[in-house]
Amino acid sequence: MFAVSTALLLTALGSTTYWLLDVEFRRDQTRVLDDTVALIQTIFRQNEDLVETLQREIPLDLEALHFHKYQLRIQDEKGKKLYETHRFPAMSAEAIEKMPVFSEGKLGEGTVWTQGDDSFLIVEAWAVREKNSRERIRLMVALDTSQTTRTLTNYRRALIVLVGLGVLLAAFLAGLISRRGLRPLSMMTRLVQRLKVDQLHQRFSSRRWPQELVPLAQEFDRLLEEIQVGMERLSHFSTDLAHELRTPLTTMMLQAEVTLAQERSLEVYQDVLGSSVEELERLSTLVERLLLLARTEAARPHLEPQKIAVRELVENLVEYHLTAHPRDQVVIQIPAEAELVGDRRLVEMALGNLLSNTSKYSTFPVRVEWIEHVNEWIIAVQDRGPGIDPEHLPYLFDRLYRVDTSRTSASHGLGLSLVRSAMRAHGGDVHLHSVLGQGSRFQLHFPRPSDNTTFHSAG
Repeated sequence: MFAVSTALLLTALGSTTYWLLDVEFRRDQTRVLDDTVALIQTIFRQNEDLVETLQREIPLDLEALHFHKYQLRIQDEKGKKLYETHRFPAMSAEAIEKMPVFSEGKLGEGTVWTQGDDSFLIVEAWAVREKNSRERIRLMVALDTSQTTRTLTNYRRALIVLVGLGVLLAAFLAGLISRRGLRPLSMMTRLVQRLKVDQLHQRFSSRRWPQELVPLAQEFDRLLEEIQVGMERLSHFSTDLAHELRTPLTTMMLQAEVTLAQERSLEVYQDVLGSSVEELERLSTLVERLLLLARTEAARPHLEPQKIAVRELVENLVEYHLTAHPRDQVVIQIPAEAELVGDRRLVEMALGNLLSNTSKYSTFPVRVEWIEHVNEWIIAVQDRGPGIDPEHLPYLFDRLYRVDTSRTSASHGLGLSLVRSAMRAHGGDVHLHSVLGQGSRFQLHFPRPSDNTTFHSAG
């Protein structure tokens, strides 16, 4: 494209220069012809013996014209030749008849005549002896334009050669510049192609890149960081999940092998089967919650937003999850008219998990608050429990992470992961502030939807 543009530009510049040269040459030639015709007309008026005067004056005039040589033919009104220079072009009578004859002082464009390698610009005009006189002669002035024609021809050839060389040079330079310009991008491409799963720690911004590629390198680093964190979490999750599945399966296998090693009573078989059923129920619950977590993380494009009466929802969830606790120990600080827009199923799941954890691990009283800002709604659940050790806080929302790692714990470590997934499906998040010995405060942040968001009614 660059080479084509260069060719078009050079052609346009060269053609314009050629046209200006041609126009200037023609203007100069026309001026010489005008002057020559005017000279002959003056000689004709001032001298009775025209031929003798021309034989004396014309050589002198031609000697003065170094670059514009002309040839002359003079005829009387009947076509008889009165005077002619020796190099006047040999023109046929038919060609002469077709030439326009101009009046005195009104010369127009001449006629181009080519003879061998020579070219001429010829004009034909009348010359009158005196004003209103009938005595007149016919002048034919042929200006030799051979040198001008050769100059323009050579210029045209040189222009073609220069345009061709310019295109080749432009193509070479364009290729060279493109290779140099694309070299960093090619290097970045090779680095990306060489990336493996065990090389996600590499960073692009550590190298020196052109200014235009710095944002791209930074975006690659950000993406690699996210992939690395995701891979590490996936690895940890796979390890934890394998542990969660292996332990009950190993327990059931050992119990079965020991039981089958010798004859047992019916009560022993019933105890072993009952223990296996408990472990299987625990595994079934774990699988169901994992499936629920996967569906929640994929739910954002399929949310069904609707207006939700917050106080009514909280009262129903408190009644369900905190049924064994005194009602006066649960403080609900939510106005009756409070509403938010969200997917009711996910909101119930997120808030229900927080209240369920409060029931299991915290002491009362429990306070549920409603906070409304310009760009978001917040539901806060605060307890007066033992709090959470700071070392657990960074991992508390990870899958299968448990503060209590004993086998007696009924938790699978998925409840808070479900809360975070539900909130992120809404475009919000969950925040936790906990102090040992003072309690914990969970905040669910729901972003306000834009004005053009469509949603269903709560019914």
